[in-house]
Amino acid sequence: MKLLWKVERMNMNRLMPSLLLSSFLFMVVSACSNPELETMTSLEFSKGGYDANDHQIYIDAGNKSIKYGYSELGSLPFDIHDTPEDELESGQEITEIILTSEEWDRLLEALTALSIDQWDDSYHDLDIMDGIQWYVTIQFPEDREMHKGGSNDFPPNWDDFLVVLEKYTGETL
Repeated sequence: MKLLWKVERMNMNRLMPSLLLSSFLFMVVSACSNPELETMTSLEFSKGGYDANDHQIYIDAGNKSIKYGYSELGSLPFDIHDTPEDELESGQEITEIILTSEEWDRLLEALTALSIDQWDDSYHDLDIMDGIQWYVTIQFPEDREMHKGGSNDFPPNWDDFLVVLEKYTGETL
């Protein structure tokens, strides 16, 4: 019995550093990893710039809706949240789309498949002076946020991201 206890204790002493390291790594990864996209409360997207129309999208998880704002080239950009439709100028529009539960689930599935959380925080092509600027901000419960953005440079699956947004807004971005 005493010998068995010594062997178990010796094995435990060998395992302890591995267990501690594993626990530590799990805590670090958990603290650093981004929340699952399915838990987002909103996603905000903006794309525009020199010689380009401005597009804004606000996806609201609370009411499963998408608000799309558009400003033609030459129109001033506006705040999609605070600009009443009757104050829009010529060449500007705001459209709100309410999604069914099935559409909402497909949208979340499509956005999740893009691994937006794996995108770099910033994409910039410093060789281009004018062009396209963009950002994506995703809100999560407990005031957590994820910010991605860039100027004239984009994540590898950027076109796929635009296709998803275009499918649900019915607009070309």
